[in-house]
Amino acid sequence: MLKIFRNIRRNYLFKGKNSSYLKYAIGEIFLVVVGILIALQINNWNETRKKTISEHQILKTIKRSLVNDTLMFQGAAKNAQSSNEAIKYLLTKPPFSDTLTATFVRALSATTIQANTSAFEQLKSLGLEMVKNDSLRDHLVKHYDFNLVRGIFRNKNNLGDFNANVFYPFYRKHLFFTSSDTTFQDLKYLPKDFDELIKNQEFVSLLLEKWLYNTQTADDIIANLNQQTTALIKAIDIELNSK
Repeated sequence: MLKIFRNIRRNYLFKGKNSSYLKYAIGEIFLVVVGILIALQINNWNETRKKTISEHQILKTIKRSLVNDTLMFQGAAKNAQSSNEAIKYLLTKPPFSDTLTATFVRALSATTIQANTSAFEQLKSLGLEMVKNDSLRDHLVKHYDFNLVRGIFRNKNNLGDFNANVFYPFYRKHLFFTSSDTTFQDLKYLPKDFDELIKNQEFVSLLLEKWLYNTQTADDIIANLNQQTTALIKAIDIELNSK
């Protein structure tokens, strides 16, 4: 192609057609400029496409992480519910049996909240501006840097206070672990004096306080986190489906 253009220019010069040569030269320059602009546009399109693909990949990774978080929240809520069911049973003052080990464990077990933030941390390391939608980007930052931090802190703080000021002192005073052999396969968690304990108003108060703690954790902290996480998943789905 370049050889053809060169021959055309040579013919115009040899024949003395300066005006035609000038027009041709301008036309050739125009074609070169147009070619460069097209190449730049294609390159920009490719870069934009690559960025969009990368954005979708990280959003899909975050979405999977959020879905797993909702499952963990639901599991924590079920744990709190199971604890409350055991508490209600103990408040009926049931007769003593070795099977009460599981009931005591469930009644006094702690409900913890966890969430996986690694996908969001990866986005931050790559640059938050990778998410082009300003509203979605703000939603992500608010969820991970505020909602999760606040919810997990509230749960941990409440749990810490409960364990340090209520559960552990009572545990050391009234309950103990026991096992019939050294393999600890039949480890039991039982009161030192069941008849005294089941009538103990301090024990009743402890169970009621634990019931309130479980209810607050499940109906307030966990429910809010689950709702906020579900809303963020929907926002990500809208963004993924819009492109």
